[in-house]
Formats: sequence, structure tokens, C-alpha cells
Amino acid sequence: MAELNLKQIIDRLNAEFAGDTRKLVFWYDDKAEFEEDMRGVRLENAKVYYLQRDNQFYTKYFLERVDTATNYLIYAPFPKPETADNHLEDTLLYSKRFFADRAALLLADLGIDEKYRPLIEKHIKFWAEKKRAQRFYDLEIEHYNETNILVGIMAALCFARTCSFEDVVRVVLTGGGLADNSFMAEFERYDLLDAFWKLCEQHFGYTDVKPTLEKLIVAMFVTYTAKYIGAELPKPWKVFQSYKSGNIIAFLDNLMNSVIYRETYDALSAHIAKSLNAGTVFAGYLPEDLVGCDTLLLIVTVLLFHLSAIRGAYHLSPITFF
Repeated sequence: MAELNLKQIIDRLNAEFAGDTRKLVFWYDDKAEFEEDMRGVRLENAKVYYLQRDNQFYTKYFLERVDTATNYLIYAPFPKPETADNHLEDTLLYSKRFFADRAALLLADLGIDEKYRPLIEKHIKFWAEKKRAQRFYDLEIEHYNETNILVGIMAALCFARTCSFEDVVRVVLTGGGLADNSFMAEFERYDLLDAFWKLCEQHFGYTDVKPTLEKLIVAMFVTYTAKYIGAELPKPWKVFQSYKSGNIIAFLDNLMNSVIYRETYDALSAHIAKSLNAGTVFAGYLPEDLVGCDTLLLIVTVLLFHLSAIRGAYHLSPITFF
């Protein structure tokens, strides 16, 4: 559980204040990693004093004149000031410093190998909020490596239920919009955009100097269409075609045949068809070249147009669709 990180710290702090001698313990939390957590902390034999950058002189007066009996943890959500600027420097000489490393606590709590410490530290901001961190824990990842740590963080940010990159992409494409995607904004906030696009290349063969969700979904639909259409793709489309057709087909098939995502798939299909001017493009194709491809709903419209034209040429009665 995510709360174990804080519990480890509290246990260590309670141990610091054991005994009858009055103690002052300073904790300079350089990156303010635990600022939110410390707001609700209650220690067994000490009080928490929240140090601010501009109240050092008063703090010194309070600790050495107002209350000289109580144990205090002096918590500062900022780095320790330089000696010349620190009014509490002499107080520190007879007190104790406390150090807590969130990355080390996470590695121990989750059972992640020490070699992944730089990766955890790079994305340390992600772990600062309890509910967000808890979603990562709830994924119950069994064996950690660089990829599933990154995918796990993305999954937690976009509320995916499994540590699966396909699941992450599905949530991103169906729940946040293509232009101003809220989940992509979260990935950017926690320095995950490069990792996301690198994984898109690995899973779907999509790469671009300036990648976007719009171009990713175009690449997926074009690649799927190329696999099942009975003729050559238009030349301008071929630049979007990916070499990872198997993964793309499986991904889009799952969307197309899902009760949950079917409507979103249809909306994406219509959007891409319009972007590619597919109606005009496929109007010139033979029906037999299109009949095996169900990627774009617009293809069905084109086939119906062909069929209606045939029926009109032979003076057949109109088709009724139910």
C-alpha cells in the first residue's frame, strides 16, 4: 500500500523521540516531497512544527524561550539555507537532522531493484499524491523493469485498470480528445511524453519528428486498411503505413468489437475518413476491392452507393435497410 512509505517515516521519527530527554529534530525536505503527507502526521512523543522560509527568527525564539520542554520535529519543505543565512544554525548544532528519501522508500516498499532508482527519482513528483500513488500500487505489478514502471505510472495517471500499454493508449484515445488531450497533458506534467512516444514506436511502429495523437490514429487506420483492401493505397497515404500491422489490427479490432468503445471507434473512423478525404478516394475503387475492408465506416457507404448504382442500372427495386 502507498501509505507504507509514510508509515516507515513515522516509525523512524517516533524512534528518534523515544526517551525522556527533550529533543529537537530538523527535517529539511529539499524537494517538498512529503509536504502534503506531513500535514496530517501525529507523532507519539513530539509535535510537528512547520518551518517557513520567513519565520526562522521567530522559530528560534519559540523553541528556546516560549516552549523549552516539548519535543519538536521541525519540518521544512525546502532546502537547508546556507549557514550565513540561517538563523537556526546554532540551534542545529545541539539538535539532530533527519533525512528521508522517497525514492529509497518506494524501492523497498514495492520491491523494485536498486538499479531503477534513477528512473524513480526522475518521476518522483508522481508519487507525492496518495491517491495517484495508490492507483500504481493497485496495478499489482509482479516483476518490475523499466518498461512496466513507466507504463504503470501512465496507467495510474489515466486511470487504466491494468499495466498494459495498449490499455493506456485505449484510454488516451477514447477518453481525452485528440487535440487537447487531458491525459497527454498529465504525461507532460510528469515528464512521460518521450516515453509514451517511444512505446508507441515499439508497439505500433509509429514514429514522427513531431508526433501527435491525430497522426498516430491516422497511421493505425491506414495500416489496417492497407491490410484488407484489395488494391493499392493512394500514394499520399503510404507515408502513414506502419510495419507493425499485427499489433495495430489487434488493437483496432478490440475497439471496433467492444460494446464499451464501439461508438468511440465509429467517431474516430468518421474523423479519420474526413481528414483523409476517403469518400472521394474510395469512390474510384471497384466494389470487390473494398468489400473485405471494414476499417472505415465510410467504405460501407461507398459500397452501398455502388450497389445502388448497379440496381438503378438494372431497374431493380430499391434496397431497404433495417
